[in-house]
Amino acid sequence: MTGGKWTFVRISHKEVSIDEPAAISPWYEIFSLPDSSYPNQMSECDHIRHMHKTKNLSGGFTLTNLLRPEARIDSCISLLCSRLATLSTTQRTIPLYKWLHYLGFDVLGEMTFSESFGFLQEGRDIRHAIRITDELATYVAVMGYLPWVHKFLLGNPIIGLLGLRPNQHILDTAVSVQEARREKWDARLNILEQWNWRYHAVKGKGGMEKREIVGAALANIGAGVGAVNTVMQGLFYFLIRNKEWMEKVREEVDQAHREGRLSWPAVQYREAVGLRVVDACYKETLRLFPTIAFALLPIVPTKTTVSVNFWTLHRNTSIFGADAESYNPASWLTGTPETLRNREKFLMPFGVGYNSCPGQNVAVIEVLKTVVTLLRRFEFDQREPEKKENQWK
Repeated sequence: MTGGKWTFVRISHKEVSIDEPAAISPWYEIFSLPDSSYPNQMSECDHIRHMHKTKNLSGGFTLTNLLRPEARIDSCISLLCSRLATLSTTQRTIPLYKWLHYLGFDVLGEMTFSESFGFLQEGRDIRHAIRITDELATYVAVMGYLPWVHKFLLGNPIIGLLGLRPNQHILDTAVSVQEARREKWDARLNILEQWNWRYHAVKGKGGMEKREIVGAALANIGAGVGAVNTVMQGLFYFLIRNKEWMEKVREEVDQAHREGRLSWPAVQYREAVGLRVVDACYKETLRLFPTIAFALLPIVPTKTTVSVNFWTLHRNTSIFGADAESYNPASWLTGTPETLRNREKFLMPFGVGYNSCPGQNVAVIEVLKTVVTLLRRFEFDQREPEKKENQWK
């Protein structure tokens, strides 16, 4: 419920949803589905072990290390541009969301393994990975509240033993790359190598096990592709729906291009991050369409579930203004320093605290580079501007 009328809303017999910025710090805790075969930091419910796993993984997610394979990311974006240029000559509607999904998988493959999954090259959903990812999102949203049911479905270890996991294509790639580099690794190459370096550096002293590294790689692909595409598609959606801001973004991008501040064929991250209007539109998209839109559930001592819903919090008028329900990137470009600091403080699309998404830098790199590169080369419009649909809202 939004609109500023209620701070505490009882949404079930044992759950209270809260729209209160002050509730974030003490009550935030993620609800997850443990995976006994390939454990990862997101499936770890114990606070101490979760922080320990996150510490072991943090080196792979620093901005410096993520940008090491930027040339390979550029190759993926350039291939996407080539595909879109060819498709645009057919005068047919292009399913942009599919191609952004292909890009998401291939870029995460390069960043994690230095190996593309081949979606852009093939131009199709290989082994139905994208369809399965979409279906898994619905599955997780439901099973997050019914973990005991999950144990009899996809959580059943027999599924893994038979090689029938829904993400089997991604798992096969992760395992094969890890095995190929068991003895030959280089911490400069990609996320996986950073984790392998950590494994060898602290082996037997609290480091990760090999299966934990594979589990983290799987989580990085699964969660990363979903998060990046949520933001990417949301940003294009809002720009296409708000022509005024689309024009402002294009003007900023075109001016930067004319002044020689943007590389060709793919824009570099350091160049894209300096575009203020693009950055404002990016933040506004994160506010209105956060990657985590459902309630995150800590249980207080009385066994009542208390949750903070980011979708509602991001529409809190005391923080984001009277027009918090509307798309208004100008709110990130104007206002007093204190107002802007508060908005930054309570913008938490990737979670907050020790449970915040460790790979959020992956999203900002891929989204900004891709959006600026595409808007420099193409014009976009919607086939059905009158259609409004959002299955999660």
